[in-house]
Amino acid sequence: MAEDNKFTELKSTLIKAKQPGADDAAKADNKRDSKGRAYATGRRKESVARVWIKPGTGKITVNGRDEAVYFARPVLRMILRQPLIAAGRDGQFDVVVTVNGGGLSGQAGAVRHGISRALVNYEPTLRPVLKPGGFLTRDPRAVNARNMAGRRRAAASNSPSANRAYQKRERRGAIRAVFLCAVMKAQTAGFTVGSNTGGGGPKALSPASPGWHQK
Repeated sequence: MAEDNKFTELKSTLIKAKQPGADDAAKADNKRDSKGRAYATGRRKESVARVWIKPGTGKITVNGRDEAVYFARPVLRMILRQPLIAAGRDGQFDVVVTVNGGGLSGQAGAVRHGISRALVNYEPTLRPVLKPGGFLTRDPRAVNARNMAGRRRAAASNSPSANRAYQKRERRGAIRAVFLCAVMKAQTAGFTVGSNTGGGGPKALSPASPGWHQK
């Protein structure tokens, strides 16, 4: 009987030892490398940002340059710092970024996306804070291929034949405008617009009085 009790106690001790605590679970969920950094990739339009974060003084380096040099516009710097501010971690992490593709606006969005995902990888408890703000979701807006001439799926409005038709309409509109100006000037000078002389040509001008042609 005593041996059975000892076996039961030993079994319960082993089970408890196998169950990780809350701290152990948090450590298992985070994704940090041997240097204590967390890595993530962010995307926006055609831009891709690779982001590393680690505890520091809040310095952000983008492609080997300070954020204020690379993103000269304050609004772009505000965009990439939004997840740090929302999580209450601004000034607590050093961020190293390599980003390429797209324009500066798209790159700033990609960096923000990468920083958000890196924060969650470093500290999983921040996910409920960043998720509602949309920081962890890639912005689905992108350049529409149908609006880019030369692409395989470019819209018909950008095709050469469509451009020629557009130019033809523009020329017709210009000719019509010139003709209307001539009619208005003729009416101001005392002439009236007569009926068509046949065919599809412009209307002929007729004199306001029989003696209009006399000197």
